[in-house]
Amino acid sequence: MSFSTEFTESGRTGLIYVIYISMKNLKYPLQIGIATAFTLLIVIFGITLISYNYNSNKEVALAAANDVFARATREIAHGLRGLYYPALILVDITSQLDSAEGDSIEKRLDLLPYIARSMRHSQHISRVFIGYDSGDLFLVDSLQDDIMLSKISTIPEGTSYVVFNIERKAGSAKQSNYFYDKQLTLLESTDYEDTDFDPRSRNWYQQASESKDLISTGFYNYYGTKEIGTTYARQTINGKGGVGIDLSINKIAAEFNAQKITPSTKIIVFNDQGIALAPPKADVMKLQQFNIEEVNDPIFKRLYQEYISGMTDGQLNLIIDNNTWIGSIKSLPAIKGKKFYLAVLAPEHELLKDIREL
Repeated sequence: MSFSTEFTESGRTGLIYVIYISMKNLKYPLQIGIATAFTLLIVIFGITLISYNYNSNKEVALAAANDVFARATREIAHGLRGLYYPALILVDITSQLDSAEGDSIEKRLDLLPYIARSMRHSQHISRVFIGYDSGDLFLVDSLQDDIMLSKISTIPEGTSYVVFNIERKAGSAKQSNYFYDKQLTLLESTDYEDTDFDPRSRNWYQQASESKDLISTGFYNYYGTKEIGTTYARQTINGKGGVGIDLSINKIAAEFNAQKITPSTKIIVFNDQGIALAPPKADVMKLQQFNIEEVNDPIFKRLYQEYISGMTDGQLNLIIDNNTWIGSIKSLPAIKGKKFYLAVLAPEHELLKDIREL
């Protein structure tokens, strides 16, 4: 009995001793384990915190980007209105003037001071013209376009304005040119030369002659310069002519360039038929006209699909080839049935570049 009790007590003492020795031996590895666990917790916490901050900053950056896109589309639209509204007003007023109905160069030149003054106040207006049902043409050009300069063989020094006058005599069309300085002093004039230009064959004249209201042609290639632009025109009071103004897309390109948000930003103006104006490449700010459905550009095609689906105003978020494009689309004020839309798009990774580099 006593032996059993003594054995039991001895066993317990031995077991405690073994446990003590074991714990003593495990003391160092346990410290390592605890330290490792804390390190892992800190790393996980750090990753979580970085991820949270990144996502939070991403949301803030994208929200700010959406504001930038909305502002960019507003400013481009405002800039475009600033380009064509003065042209519309000038066409409207000029078509109501008696001198716009002049049947000779002497009477038509009465318009020169008024047109030159309008050009000085609205420098993006470079060309004003009047076509007549007789086939005559009176055109004033301020020589802002290099293409037009290249079409004139000799220009007197100091020339600021050139007047092109076409008259039809004995069944043939003759053109004479008049060169003026800034003070509208005649520097030189040329004799009549043969020309095949007839304003009555041009789209702008035909549309204006069929309407009592101001018309817009949409974009097309100008005669002579082959530039792409649009023409605004209106019939004269007596219905025997039409006043027109050309607005080259070179002027519109400057508005695009001013709102380039990232290196790959895409800016496009298009109509409901998919006819568009945009730079051929992201680093080229010269505009080209094309049909969206006929070009090999998945971004523009996806944008047009969104428009067809009913997206005409608001924010854009397009996933194309595993890349996200953020942007905005806005409808532009219609001018006599010609409706256009403006869109600005940029890749998300470029918008978030600064955040990812932190």
